[in-house]
Amino acid sequence: MARAPITTPTLIIIDGHAILHRAFHALPPMLAPSGELVNAVYGFTTILLKVLRDYAPTHIAVTFDTAAATFRHEMYGQYKATREEKPDELYAQIDHIEDVLAAFHIPTYAVDGFEADDLIGTIVAQVKRKKIQTLILTGDLDTLQLVSPTVHVLALTTSMSAPTEYDEDAVRARYGLDPAQLIDFKALAGDPSDNIPGVSGIGKKTATQVLQEFGTIAHALRAAAKGGAQGTVSARVLEKIRDAEEAIALGRELVTIKQDAPITFQLDDAARRPVDRDATVAKFRELGFATLITRLPVSAESSCGDDAVEALHTPQDLAQLSQDLARTKAFAFAIAHDEGSPRTAHARAIGFSYDDHAVVAEPWGAALAATARVFADGAIAKTAHDAKAALHLLGRSHIALRGLADDTMLLSYLLAPGTRKHDLVNVALAELGVELNAAPGSVTAAPAAAIAALQPLLAKRLADEGLERVYREIDLPLVPVLHRMEHIGIMLDATVLAGLSAKMHEQLDAADARIVAHAGHEFNIDSPKQLKVVLFEELGLEVRGLKKTAKGMGLSTAASELEKLRGAHPIIDDVFVHRELKKLVSTYVDALPELVDPQTGRVHTTFNQCVASTGRLSSDSPNLQNIPVTQPWGPAIRSAFVAERGWVLLALDYSQVELRIAASLSGDRALAEAFRSGSDIHAATGALVFGIAPELVTKDQRRVAKAINFGILYGMGAGTLAKTADINREEAGEYISAYFAAYPELHAWIEETKATARKRGFVETLFGRKRYLPEITSGVPMVAAAAERMAVNMPIQGTQADLVRMAMVAADAWVQHANTEMRSEGPTSGERVRMLLQVHDELVFEVREDFLKTAAPALINILENIHTFPVPVSVEASTGTSWGALKKLEH
Repeated sequence: MARAPITTPTLIIIDGHAILHRAFHALPPMLAPSGELVNAVYGFTTILLKVLRDYAPTHIAVTFDTAAATFRHEMYGQYKATREEKPDELYAQIDHIEDVLAAFHIPTYAVDGFEADDLIGTIVAQVKRKKIQTLILTGDLDTLQLVSPTVHVLALTTSMSAPTEYDEDAVRARYGLDPAQLIDFKALAGDPSDNIPGVSGIGKKTATQVLQEFGTIAHALRAAAKGGAQGTVSARVLEKIRDAEEAIALGRELVTIKQDAPITFQLDDAARRPVDRDATVAKFRELGFATLITRLPVSAESSCGDDAVEALHTPQDLAQLSQDLARTKAFAFAIAHDEGSPRTAHARAIGFSYDDHAVVAEPWGAALAATARVFADGAIAKTAHDAKAALHLLGRSHIALRGLADDTMLLSYLLAPGTRKHDLVNVALAELGVELNAAPGSVTAAPAAAIAALQPLLAKRLADEGLERVYREIDLPLVPVLHRMEHIGIMLDATVLAGLSAKMHEQLDAADARIVAHAGHEFNIDSPKQLKVVLFEELGLEVRGLKKTAKGMGLSTAASELEKLRGAHPIIDDVFVHRELKKLVSTYVDALPELVDPQTGRVHTTFNQCVASTGRLSSDSPNLQNIPVTQPWGPAIRSAFVAERGWVLLALDYSQVELRIAASLSGDRALAEAFRSGSDIHAATGALVFGIAPELVTKDQRRVAKAINFGILYGMGAGTLAKTADINREEAGEYISAYFAAYPELHAWIEETKATARKRGFVETLFGRKRYLPEITSGVPMVAAAAERMAVNMPIQGTQADLVRMAMVAADAWVQHANTEMRSEGPTSGERVRMLLQVHDELVFEVREDFLKTAAPALINILENIHTFPVPVSVEASTGTSWGALKKLEH
């Protein structure tokens, strides 16, 4: 909405149902914390906020349809009969939209027997003599007939992007007709969306020609009565119009927007009023729309009693604070710091909440010096939000943090793993209704007070949900482990990447040259718009079966769509080469050297503990999870990650761990036996699926079996298997049936897990981590199917994630003990082993060469025996001086 705010009095009328439908179809499924579908509410509210911001109307109103039949249905029984029945989850969202509108003090209008358009037309008529500009915001073009010098239409596209504004000139430019002629236009040409037939044999082009010649249908009928051709209109067309006079009259009645519906519109009722912020925040909390809060008009910060907070600056005040904290049994704290990674950010102040007091201590250095001994006192229980960040900020000043009792970020994550909004601003808003200042470095005691208020609330819910074991034994102990790994980092050999960069840029340039040669001219290969022109217009590649973009802007050039064109033209392969090289060069090869810390000579990634709903860890800055493993570039990039001189890297990888866990959880005897026998699990599966001896399984059959083995764990169907294994859908369906016949207990477990999830509303891992799935009973098939896939996958992948987290905690304890032992041998002994990375099923350590024979078997033993499964897990070890050139270590 790029238009400047309007300065004259302006009324915006929103076609509620039209925008509701646009939002529902434009946005992907979005769930409230309750599991209720709320994507239409979100889209509607987003558009509402944009309208208020960009158009600054002085008045605003919303019209809705009702469920009752309208006068049009009584006139014509087939009216809108071809429209697809919408799911209940669409119309159930109207109540939420009305709640939002009520909080905004925006009046709504709905009358049985009339459509929203009729109410819009009536409002337009009733304000016609007022000196006010009217804008109609809608998702369709029916209201264009109302356009006049004082009435414009804002028409949203299917993508919900900025609307197109229609004044009289814009209507004429699009249709070649005046707005008032559009009634006759639809009566002649019909309207398939409303099932209005129009005149047989007269389409849009002919209807436009008739009205440009005669102005109205009435004039065309008078001309038809004379017989013969008239002007540019043939006799045959006029004859069709004459013969369809009754149908045309009915069509005009159906398409004409009423301007006398039984409502009385008072302009004062629609005058803009301040938003009821409390009601709006409460509603947004209920719906999970925390991010929309920032788009509301700014108000004074609500901050858990921050108005009465003390700001401590003097040495005497800070000394007293230290004494007060030393006497208390517990306190919550929050560190204000500048934007950036906590490992390197500049801290400014510390907020404390204890014994119903909230204080902020600054400047950082003085505050830290005064409270250092309190932080180091393990007898005082401490609560933070994102304790890992606090460990970094304190650790840079060599301050120990002992006595960490709770991390409210972890508590929030365990209770709501399906969302990623676990930062303090969002959690405080969602749980307490408190709005915190989100600006980096904001110095108040409000965050500490919010953390203190959150801790008992979330801890009780955690206990009620039976999640204490996961929290106390797995997630909370992992915090200092991840802090140490981030602090240590991993060495990077920039010279390796420099050589690789030159080679990859050379190949990228060659691929680009081939693409330009295929096209016959230079163009921006990274521009989807320009690439579409080259592929589909200039080269004329087949477009059948290709999807359109999410925004409805023509054919998609996404990888999944271009994959369908493999072999159609050599340019397609070159585009894939270009995209892969460009991504790897920009994301890793040229970017990684810039991330090396000049003080340590190492890359320090950030591990995210509260992102994946399954409990898996992720990493960013850089994202080490997505560095490819396969040839040709994966190992080459990984080779830049190296061990310190005199040290080696030791990688411990859980082998086929998810399949082993699936065998354990399901109790499937055939699958378990395949693992216990030590045979190739994919060959064994291939033998069962194809009904042949394992030694007869071909390479292609093993590939199909492997795709099924891993795909089944993600709820893969025949369609996905067909694409993955490059086979037809019928074959894929037969293979899946054969797979389940071979592993009947696994099949039974999958179906039982889905049924249990529907009954209980959640699934859980072997160790108790939960994933809540209220949407599994949704009436929207896509939403329910996605929840079913998660229901099957989460117990398996989540159990794997728990296993890795537990292994990391135990391995870290061994590492710390080994290094402490060595340090006790003398001041120059240093360290012998460090844990550096966690990537998927792999842990990477850095070990002194002379300690490898001790460390490797000890760490393998920890990983393999952290938990005893019916089907034992197995760890493969490899070692070398670089991550990309590791060699298997026999054990």
